[in-house]
Amino acid sequence: MKKFISISLAITTVMWLVGTYFVYAPVAKAAVVDGDIVSPDATFTDADGNTYYPYDVFIVKLVGTKTFKRLVLNPQVFDSYGHLKWSNIKKIAATTVAGYTTSSLTREINDTKVYKLVPDGDTGTKQWVEDLACFTSKAYDWDSVYIINATDRDNYSTGASVCGTVSGGAMTLSLASDTPGAATVPKNAYGTTFMKINISGSGTISQMTITRKGAGSVEDFDDLYIYENNIRLTTGRSISSATSKATFIGLGINAPTTIEIVADLSATAGNQDYFSIESVSDVTANATVGGSFPLNGNPLSMSGTDAGTLTVERSGSTAYNVDIGTQEAEISAFKLTSNTEGAIFKRIQLFNSGDVTNSLITNLKLKDNEGNTVATASKIGDGGYVTFVLSTPYSLVKGTSRIFHIYADIGANKPDRTIVLYLEKLIFWQLAQPLVTECKPLSLIILVAPQLP
Repeated sequence: MKKFISISLAITTVMWLVGTYFVYAPVAKAAVVDGDIVSPDATFTDADGNTYYPYDVFIVKLVGTKTFKRLVLNPQVFDSYGHLKWSNIKKIAATTVAGYTTSSLTREINDTKVYKLVPDGDTGTKQWVEDLACFTSKAYDWDSVYIINATDRDNYSTGASVCGTVSGGAMTLSLASDTPGAATVPKNAYGTTFMKINISGSGTISQMTITRKGAGSVEDFDDLYIYENNIRLTTGRSISSATSKATFIGLGINAPTTIEIVADLSATAGNQDYFSIESVSDVTANATVGGSFPLNGNPLSMSGTDAGTLTVERSGSTAYNVDIGTQEAEISAFKLTSNTEGAIFKRIQLFNSGDVTNSLITNLKLKDNEGNTVATASKIGDGGYVTFVLSTPYSLVKGTSRIFHIYADIGANKPDRTIVLYLEKLIFWQLAQPLVTECKPLSLIILVAPQLP
């Protein structure tokens, strides 16, 4: 949570104007009293994964044996409280500040509504806690509620309420019943599903923003993807180091359906991450959107174990001549070798760079070397991609290889057209990291017109 640089500059300005140089020394915990303004002497990260810096400023609240802290959003908010003075900020040990309970609950002095404040840099979002039932269901503490002024409250834009469903939505988002639970995964796993989201109703989603949460880091991720019905919709998106967000555009997700948030990892062992759709404003659609926001997945912890690697190689012929109209013609073959660890093969996506009309290549089948069909696809999509999802993932023991073959019905209507199948550079395996050893096509198929009788 990189924020308050402007407050740091304001502090420096005040010091310069008064001609005094302050050397902050850590203040003993006993010296902090209710209403004090404090700043940590070092960077620290709280239990929710938020990182705070020596230029962040907090207001302390003491209630009995409880000690709370609340972040001051920006210099405008600080200056709106006439009793707060820059020169009164106490620099105390970061471990002490970290030990205070972070409060995000507030009530404007002339308003009865309680809001949960979600800072994001020098701005943020406020979410209404709409009733007592909501407050109680979240196990909130009334003692943690800060009384604030209107300037403070209004520096936060209004987001979705904490517990309520946005009314009137033509489509509704909710966590799927089979969304992954809390678990531990290898720190460099590829194709790891973090959450599944059901989208009911009608309408089309064109854009969605996903936010990383938890006691981890954006550096735990190489890329983030959205899948629908096991088909990848997008190229990989990077997560912003400034906002912990990734935005997907041009989606075309039609309700009703189910989507998955999938990630490639390059994580630090011991870190913990999850993903969230924080508010209804994170979803852009041609219909009103409903749901109980924030919509959070479960945290996944990063183990110190490396995922296994797979070598993907072309197998058999590099070129085929296939007659137009042939049913179940072999068009490609590849070999998987599990190198450093055992691996689980779950899905594969191929791209056709040939000039054949993709939709005329239909009834594709993925078979193992014994002739068993392990996955199917109805056709090569208009974008040139075809994805095979194994209903029963294939397990490969360390050091072993398996050969797979791809078959299809050839419905092209012109001769001398080509199918050139490539394995995508970023291919997805469940809890295993692939090593693609070559960028050559897996196969080149030249379509030959059938001979006349």
